[in-house]
Amino acid sequence: MWIDRIYRPWWGWRYQNYCASHGKEHLLFQQNGVKSFGFSYDPVGPCRMVQRGILLPPAVLLCPIDGLTDELTLLGTPVVQSPTYAFLHALEHGGPLLETEYIRRYAAGTLDQRWPRNVRYLHPAEFRDWYAARRAQVYADTYEPVRVFRAGEGWYVLNGKHRTALCALLGREVRCDVLDTTSLYAHSLCRVHAKMLRRPAQFRKTLAFLDKIRNDSE
Repeated sequence: MWIDRIYRPWWGWRYQNYCASHGKEHLLFQQNGVKSFGFSYDPVGPCRMVQRGILLPPAVLLCPIDGLTDELTLLGTPVVQSPTYAFLHALEHGGPLLETEYIRRYAAGTLDQRWPRNVRYLHPAEFRDWYAARRAQVYADTYEPVRVFRAGEGWYVLNGKHRTALCALLGREVRCDVLDTTSLYAHSLCRVHAKMLRRPAQFRKTLAFLDKIRNDSE
């Protein structure tokens, strides 16, 4: 498909808005991995919830599928050792934000399934305002639960790495909603799996992970 061969960050936002407004979904190959337009790795409606509001220690929560190639993927990295945690640590302690690995990956499109972003106009003050608001939510325990799923012996954060990292920084357990892994695979991850199988040499680590989820679901 043409969308798999043409990729330009400048039209990415326009195409994303088009997909969102017309109910269209696309997964496409880019040099850093599989990128998404209008496609959610975390489909809110269809997936069955197994448990709600359980508390888990931040140290056991792992980074999920991010669509990136083997040399770039953070799949299976503890969130407390991830670029997200380091970025929030810099916010908490007044470190240099724009020099963090998080921002470098954000600019290069190697943070997750999103395309590269222009960081020229990012302002640290805006990040600090955002951080202060999220920090207050964690202290008040009013934040939205982190959405996780179980694969093998690991707990994977599908949605909520920032909240997980913030809870870790503030010494709190993480309030989580647990998704049914079989349902998640059927409604979302199976499509990522099929896409990556077209270029298996680039995605060996993620394919092995998805193979195990699929086999456990059968």
